[in-house]
Amino acid sequence: MNVSPIINSKKRAYYTRISTVGQNDERQLQNLDGYDYILKDKCSGLIPIWERPNGSRIKKLVDAGDLELLEVHSIDRLGRSTLDVLSVWKQLTELGITIICRNPSLKNFDEQGKPDKVSEMILTILATMSTFEKQLIRDRQMEGIAIRKAKGLYTGRQVTPI
Repeated sequence: MNVSPIINSKKRAYYTRISTVGQNDERQLQNLDGYDYILKDKCSGLIPIWERPNGSRIKKLVDAGDLELLEVHSIDRLGRSTLDVLSVWKQLTELGITIICRNPSLKNFDEQGKPDKVSEMILTILATMSTFEKQLIRDRQMEGIAIRKAKGLYTGRQVTPI
């Protein structure tokens, strides 16, 4: 009897994001064997993942039922908003898509294929910290602008010609 092996057509994607073109994403792009897609975005983490250029490609794979696994270097690659990160995590988990975060080591499913409750708890804490960190950056930025304005030295954001 000739039995054909079952071929898994679902894809594995590794996703990275940096905020600006001037940043280097090399540290996030290590050990990438075995992925069907390596997708990189250069945009603010405040932009919801499905609205980013390559984040939308991931969403197309999700909607088509073609994604098996999504791996990221750190959880804030999924978003800087607690709600966005938790929403993406929940959505992919409900669809049975494995999410792996390298730093720290988190996974939405345990070895028995059940949702990993410890990772969910850590994820919630990290997502909240990411949102808090982004707000602190913004507060410091506004404080610096106010000081420069008071001294008459503030010129606004410099636009680099294209």
